[in-house]
Amino acid sequence: MLLGTVLTSAVLEPDPLCEINPYDRCGFCTLVCPVQMMSPKKADKAIIAGITEEIAARRPNSCCWIGCGDYHGLSSDGKWSNWSPYRVDYPLPADKNELDAKLVNLRKADLESCAQPIHRLQGSDV
Repeated sequence: MLLGTVLTSAVLEPDPLCEINPYDRCGFCTLVCPVQMMSPKKADKAIIAGITEEIAARRPNSCCWIGCGDYHGLSSDGKWSNWSPYRVDYPLPADKNELDAKLVNLRKADLESCAQPIHRLQGSDV
């Protein structure tokens, strides 16, 4: 699970903290992630609300953005895919700088393809 941020001016009541860690190391997240964002074998410590928990070690966020951002969604065994229409060859770079550069290049290519002129229909074209 990746925690994000929500900005709001609403007054929100906090939920009570879980008494036990809901992540029971079933490994499902490591099986379904097409870009292997989480490690099935390595763990990191995280402090959440003052409680130290052990969670799956993660790759850089750029890896996740490639997998869930339309750039790569094909499983490593090639048997299933998420909704991503794009394909980036396996393996993704292990080096963070190379991975970040790949993501930047993918984003630039998207921007360039979106910058192509669009023919707008005029009244007589309809």
